[in-house]
Amino acid sequence: MVDEDILKGVYQEMIDLDTRHALGEYYTPDWLCERIVSEFDFKTTNKILDPACGSGSFLRAVIDRLQSLHPQAVVEDLNDQIYGIDIHPLSVQIAKTTLLLALGRDVVKAKKPIHLNVVLANSLLTSQGVEDMFGNQFRMQIDKEGYSLDARIFEDVHLFDEALSLCEELADQTQDQKETDLATFTNILKKQSQRSDIAQEVAWSFHQIYRGFKRVKESRRDSIWNFIVQNLYKPYFLAEKFDYVIGNPPWFTYGSIRDEDYQDILNKIAEEYRVKPERAKNFPNLEIATIFLAYCSDYFLRSSGKIAFVLPRSVFSADHHDNTRSGKAKGFGIIEAWDLQQVVPLFRIPSCVLFAKKSGKQNDLPYSYLTGKEFTGKLPAQNCNLATAAPKLEEGDVEWFYVTQGSSSAFSKRPQSALAKPNPYKKLFGKGADIIPRSFFFVEVGQEAPPDFQDRIINIRTATEARAVAQPPWTNVEIKGRVESRFLFRTALARSILPFALLDPSLVVLPVIIERDSMQREVIGLYTALN
Repeated sequence: MVDEDILKGVYQEMIDLDTRHALGEYYTPDWLCERIVSEFDFKTTNKILDPACGSGSFLRAVIDRLQSLHPQAVVEDLNDQIYGIDIHPLSVQIAKTTLLLALGRDVVKAKKPIHLNVVLANSLLTSQGVEDMFGNQFRMQIDKEGYSLDARIFEDVHLFDEALSLCEELADQTQDQKETDLATFTNILKKQSQRSDIAQEVAWSFHQIYRGFKRVKESRRDSIWNFIVQNLYKPYFLAEKFDYVIGNPPWFTYGSIRDEDYQDILNKIAEEYRVKPERAKNFPNLEIATIFLAYCSDYFLRSSGKIAFVLPRSVFSADHHDNTRSGKAKGFGIIEAWDLQQVVPLFRIPSCVLFAKKSGKQNDLPYSYLTGKEFTGKLPAQNCNLATAAPKLEEGDVEWFYVTQGSSSAFSKRPQSALAKPNPYKKLFGKGADIIPRSFFFVEVGQEAPPDFQDRIINIRTATEARAVAQPPWTNVEIKGRVESRFLFRTALARSILPFALLDPSLVVLPVIIERDSMQREVIGLYTALN
């Protein structure tokens, strides 16, 4: 057994920063994984899933928790309780290694083969069967061609694996030759699997997969489709199998997704689970992590199951997450919330943890308040174990109230009555512009800083921080050159706003001119270069 995820650093070195940003990956420090799982008294019969497992930090923490609760549990049984899914192939391999290290030396003493339950798949693409007049049908894609199959192929995971291996083998043997007919295929499948009770519809469905493999091989487009299908559809076997889902889902917004097909899929899921904001203008800002929260609760959890996710703290107050806060979203009902905003170092974005239970219906304001905690502390390192972090952490119990003011809402430590009066500063503030992409506008001075910025020509370049967070297609975009100082401005991001002060507001270059009318009010006019 190991007391920390020792492969996390290796993982971050091997997967480049751009890929991690594209996948929305924010690695959870060991202390937080351990602290979250300590909330649960897992039983030996419970099954636990991390649907975006990364390097396996939560999987390791869960095993550690199980071993402390049930020291007599054998390694085979522990392994059968733990499952992980990730979209990145390297993640899957490293998570399996982390799992082996966590299980310890007892693995070699196991009385039966240990099969590590970590699969390569997108947890949000776990397709569902469709009931029609011919029974429960399932649509499978092989190289963009669809096949309508009998959903019973997913009833036995071992038969599924054996059948796919046969499909691959026969596709190789018959490439550019006569196709193996259904009767012959069925006889071979029954013989190899030692199963004489395979339904004809199931055999026919596997035969369709064989034909799909054969087609892509003959068109010279075989991209390890056996591996892809075997892993992509494995989550189908995991539907409603878990007592707990625990993890840190991807952190990126709907608007940052470039693939239109994937956008359509996420849009349908967001609408189905009522996570999608009611105002269309807020949808691009929706964190995909909240779609994970609703979908994984409904799809993977048993009826009494619980979920705990590390999420951006924007779910506490951002307009686009009101459905998640208010209980309008389906699939889950929030039961507890942790605020991690005052813990440093942690994530680049303020964060929180939501605990919820599975709920198959809309939960309009099912609570007068939520129990929760506030964490504060300055840790010795970002990734340390709980034993190291605990002396530096302070936890306080709090109650979170769902409050509204105008069209906005938030989780607040003060009940609604305390916020009844309009904020006296409301009329003095308005929503600023969304500056996208930042690598075009956020800059730093590329020369020795002048004593002032009055009527000067300044050398500028894209800010280092803007380059670091850029996503495709802006990853390698950089602007540099000279600009008139009147086009340079300071802007306040959320990280810059402190009580009664601004901390190092960012420098931006904007094609706008500031004019003052007779009332001395500032009016911004677009520079003619934009027209």
